[in-house]
Amino acid sequence: MHNRSWFIPQNLGVMFPNLKDLVQKVTIPLEYLHDKLIWNNSPTSDLSSKIAYEFKRHKTQTKNCAKNIWCKDVPPSKSLLVWRLMLDKVPTYDMLMVRGCSMTSMCSICHSYTESAFHLFFNCTFAFKLWCWLATSLSSTLHFQSMEDIWRLCEKPWSPQFPSRCKLGTFAL
Repeated sequence: MHNRSWFIPQNLGVMFPNLKDLVQKVTIPLEYLHDKLIWNNSPTSDLSSKIAYEFKRHKTQTKNCAKNIWCKDVPPSKSLLVWRLMLDKVPTYDMLMVRGCSMTSMCSICHSYTESAFHLFFNCTFAFKLWCWLATSLSSTLHFQSMEDIWRLCEKPWSPQFPSRCKLGTFAL
């Protein structure tokens, strides 16, 4: 600023040609005021760490079966495993390789396929036999092509004789 008007040095004007237009839109107050940083995404215009976190975090879609996973009938260690499975955060070989760890990537149970969370919990021969047993016990057919299939299964209405606190989302895992 120079004599209560905007002054943009020539070299800055050459580097940023639209800077002059942007600066001209800013009104210069008649009296001296202290500068204040204003955060537009806050009701008070102040920036707090909580507001910054909410602004930057990646909001994910809420799964309806989360209530079944985090309940008093399920041990926290099992809830944590299922929660990590839901968010695709289980440290399987394929996920570790994405993070830069170089290692052999064979399933340690069946020694046939690349280890991934979906393979371990649904396609591996051991897991497949468990799901077949559960399907037989429920007189049902279970088919899993993706993780979403299991979460849809959690929301399926079951027999009134099946206790509500033991919905499949918590009972099977």
